[in-house]
Order: sequence, then structure tokens, then C-alpha cells
Amino acid sequence: MIPNLAHPEWAAALAILSALAAAAVIASAVHARRRLRRLLGPAGAADRRAERTDAFLLAALVAIAVALLGPRIGTATRRVPDAGIDLAILTDVSLSMDARDVPPSRLARAREAGDLVLRSLEPGDQAALAAFAGRGILLTPLTPDRGALAEILPAVETSLFSDQGSELASGIEAALGAFDLASPRPRVLLILSDGEVSHRSLGESIGKARRAGVRVVAAALGSEAGGPIPVRGDLLRDGSGETVVTHRETEHLALLADRTGGVLLRADRWGAVEIAAVVEGIRRGASHDGWIEQRALVTRFGAFAALALALLLLEGLPSLPRRARGGAAAALLLFSVLEPRARAEPLEALEAEVRKRPEDAGALLHLGAARALAGARDEAKRAFLAAAVRARDDRTAALAYYDLGVVALEERDLESARDAFFDAIALAPGDKMAKFNLEWTLRALERAPPLPPAGRERARPPRRKGQAEPSEEQRDEESAPAAQGEPARGASAARTSETRAPPPELDPEQARRWLEGVQDDPRRALQSLAGAAESQSRRGPRW
Repeated sequence: MIPNLAHPEWAAALAILSALAAAAVIASAVHARRRLRRLLGPAGAADRRAERTDAFLLAALVAIAVALLGPRIGTATRRVPDAGIDLAILTDVSLSMDARDVPPSRLARAREAGDLVLRSLEPGDQAALAAFAGRGILLTPLTPDRGALAEILPAVETSLFSDQGSELASGIEAALGAFDLASPRPRVLLILSDGEVSHRSLGESIGKARRAGVRVVAAALGSEAGGPIPVRGDLLRDGSGETVVTHRETEHLALLADRTGGVLLRADRWGAVEIAAVVEGIRRGASHDGWIEQRALVTRFGAFAALALALLLLEGLPSLPRRARGGAAAALLLFSVLEPRARAEPLEALEAEVRKRPEDAGALLHLGAARALAGARDEAKRAFLAAAVRARDDRTAALAYYDLGVVALEERDLESARDAFFDAIALAPGDKMAKFNLEWTLRALERAPPLPPAGRERARPPRRKGQAEPSEEQRDEESAPAAQGEPARGASAARTSETRAPPPELDPEQARRWLEGVQDDPRRALQSLAGAAESQSRRGPRW
């Protein structure tokens, strides 16, 4: 895949079209030159105006093709609301992480660092866990439940994968799957590893991380002096019987951090990582006024489109003097490469307006719409709810509920959308758009898969061919024993009645004690998850 392009999937097709166009132009030029030579002799062969025109047209076509690919050149800073960050913690669980050159082990230090980072997250942040050895796997999705992640983290061990190795690239690709690329929230990948990786190139993984807008913060664990790797009461040895010594390596981790705008941190001689520096690297770019600055690649197609227009201008307006055509083309190119002046973000201006007038329902409506367009749906819903509460007239409140229903539809939350549209119609009965959306939502709910039967209806045997449909009286008679609570006949009926008995209801205190008595085993769950993913990726016989 070609890096730093907005549409790399078009590269092959555009390259083929450009090559065909170039071949056609060259063949046409050769054919035209031969005809001129036959008709006009040497004087005709010296006329190169047609070839120059073809060259300009071909160059314009190539420039248009490059503009369509959307080359991403350089970076720009944008400000987005500080609604929290999305963090994926990728832990190295290869055998080298069991080395004890830093006590108690590299992996123990990695788990400790991950736990401290989880504790430092703020209420709006989300985190996910991933691990890699011979392959990578995403263990949990993004979640704000840091307590659950802290309980899972101790189960991340080197025994998680039967296929040992150190495929950092596979781990990065698995961790990137946790992020929602449509979200404007900052995305950070924290890698906890000793840096010993396979020989697979990280170039493709770096390109994927950059295109996803993910910064890499890497913590290099272990020591340069290194240490042996304990394996089942012995030390890992190579083919000649020599003890394998693993060393901390920072080259690949430094490359990842540098190419993605992140930071590399090295553990001290005792294996501890400065958590304050890790958190600062994760939250870098946060301002103190409720905004976060993001560095993102800039798609620059304007310069190539302007180049194509300039080439067409040079040869497409023969009536103008050559100097005038050249000056116009140069001005067009200069205008396209100049950076536009920085302007205030509309979303930032709306946030400032709401801070000045927090009771203004109209400003909250505009802010919610801007947040929804930016992809911050949770923040948009909060703004619409605040607008509905603060509205001083029914029409404004109805519009807020309508917008709330639209956002719920975008999230495929049909029940919430239905309730919001009902509220909008109750406040504005003549709103045709709200009625249309409500009807659509109700039809979508009807088409949703039905819930399993609750057990109130008795199953009837299938009718034989030619048997008439039972009448209403017969159906009432059949259902009467069940409705009146008559005892069922036979052992099978008794079992059926037992299965229909409702489960006992527990008060909150009993439910709490029951849940506390359940023994969770996150280690076994993670091993099952890794084993299932591993078996799906294997090919050939399993031994």
C-alpha cells in the first residue's frame, strides 16, 4: 500500500490510465512526425508544436491523477474539544519479557506501568488493551471502565500465545482496530515492550498509524546489559546449548515514536518508568481552556490541480501573448501553494458563545449541530438535551428533541430515537419531518428480530393435512387450563410447568452478595480469546 495518500486504493487504476494515455500520446506523436516528414520533408519534422502540446496535456493529466490520489504532505494543527482521549495499551508478552534483568521481571514492570497509566486517566478518557508475541490481538474494545481493565491486566502473561515470537507490527495493527477513525477524539497508542522485535519491517505499520492519526508513546523496558530468559525452571538456550541473553533495544520504538509525533521513554536501572512523563506524552497538546491541539497530515491536492490548470492555460489560450499566459499560470501556482490564513474554528467559537450565554437554547442547538458534524455524538447529545431543558418555547424544545433523535438514528439506537421523536411531536404536533422520522423508526423497530418467547404460550402440535383451523372457542378451551392454573397431566407437562416458573427475584443487597461470590478468571478468558483467534489464523495441520 502506498503511504501518505488519501486514496491509495485508486493508485493502481490511475497509474494504468496514465500509462495508457502516455503510450497513446507517444504513438500519436511518432505517427504525426512520420506523416509530416513524408508531406513536408525535413522542414515538417522540425515543427515541434504538436509534440509540445501533447506533452503539456500529458503532464496536466498526470497532475490531475496525483490530485485525485490526495497526497498528504506536511502536518497542520487543529483544535478539538477536550472530551477525552482514546488510548490503546499494547503489551509485549514475548518470552524475552520474562527476563529478570529488572526485578521482578520486564513483564511485571510493564503491567505495573499499564495499571498506573489507567489510574491516571480522566473521566472522559477511554482505554483498550492489546497484546502481541508471535502475533497481535485486541483483548478489549475501548471502554471508560478503567477498573475492569485493571482487573484484566494481571492476566496478560507470556503464556497467552502458544506461537512465541515478537511481531510488533502485528500488535500495532491489532491495537489500531480499537480506534474509531470517524471520531475527532485524540488517539494514542502506548507500547510497553523491551524493543526486541522480528525482522519484519515496521514501515507499513507506521503508515497505518499516521493515516489513523495515532501518536505512539513507547516505554522501553529492560536494560542494555540484558539478562537470560527463564523457561520452565531452566534458562532458554540456543541450538549450540549457549544461554540466550536478551537486551533492551530502542531503535524500532524510537522510529515509531518519531514518525508518529510521539515520544520514547526508557525505564531506569530498576525497570521503573516515569509515569508522569508517560501521562504527559499521552496528553500532550492539551490546553487549559477545554481544547486539545491535534497534529494531522494535510491533504494537498490544490497545488497539483493548479498545476494541471496552469499547463492547460499555457497551451489552451493561444490568442493571449505568451508572457500573459506564463504570468497567469505562475500566479495560479503561487496562489495554490500559499498557506491559507489561520481562522478561528467554528466549533471553538460556538463553545465560547455557550460559555458566555449558558442559558441560550439557540446557541446550544448550534453547538450540538457543530459537534454532531465533527463526529462528537456524545457531546452533541448533551448539548441538545441542555437546549431542550433551557428552551423557553415549545418550538425550540421540539427542535432540540428532533436533533437528538437524528443523532440517535446515526448511532442506530432506535429506541432512543423513537422516544426523542415522540417528545418532538408532543411539543410540535405539526412537524412533518418529525412524524416522518418517527414512522420510519417505528417500522425499523418492527423489522427488528423478535425477542424469544416468554413461555406463556403453549406449543401446539402441527395440523395434519386437511385438518381445519381450530375455532376461537377451541383455542380458548386449550388455553384455559394454563390460564386457570390447573395441574398439567404427565411427567412432560410437569417439567414444562417447572421450566416456566419465573426465577426468584433478588433485592439489591442479595444481588450484590451473589455477584461478589462469583469467581472471575480473566486469565482463562484471555487465553481462550487468544487461542480462538490463533486457531482461526492457522493454516494446515494442527499439532
